[in-house]
Amino acid sequence: MMKKVLLLLTILLLVSCESKNQIGDLAYDFSVEDFEGKTVNLSDFEDQAIYILAWSTT
Repeated sequence: MMKKVLLLLTILLLVSCESKNQIGDLAYDFSVEDFEGKTVNLSDFEDQAIYILAWSTT
């Protein structure tokens, strides 16, 4: 489950970086396959708080 959440959060971060979203805007629903091949939708986490942790290396 944690891998699914991390994958969704990473994709959400990448999608939000390309858009003009503001804090409080609703995120677009999207689906991805997790590491086990199951489809996971952002809407699966509706009404749940999502924490995004981002980092980078050089």
